[in-house]
Amino acid sequence: MSISFSGLSSNIDTAAIVDQLIQVESIPQLQLQSKVKAQRSEISALQDLNTRIAALATTAKDLAKSDALALFTGTSTSDSVTVAAGAGASAGSIDVVVDRVAPRRSPSRAP
Repeated sequence: MSISFSGLSSNIDTAAIVDQLIQVESIPQLQLQSKVKAQRSEISALQDLNTRIAALATTAKDLAKSDALALFTGTSTSDSVTVAAGAGASAGSIDVVVDRVAPRRSPSRAP
């Protein structure tokens, strides 16, 4: 239990004055805490940006390799047909349908 004699003889509320002085004195500390919070948020955002830029740089380095774009392949559903994708191949799809196969002929001799 505490006993308070604030303003006992002068009718001045000294406790309220002291509380207000403490609040005024704490303003710089509150401002610094706010600045620290803002700077931590900014640091976090910059770290995230740095991570994303590093990933982009890695991807760009991989794409700069000479074989990076040689990712295209060709496939065939028949064993008698071979398919190859050359260095200048581009993305796309081509369907070739063979209805009939020409009969095999023996080479003719010139007379």
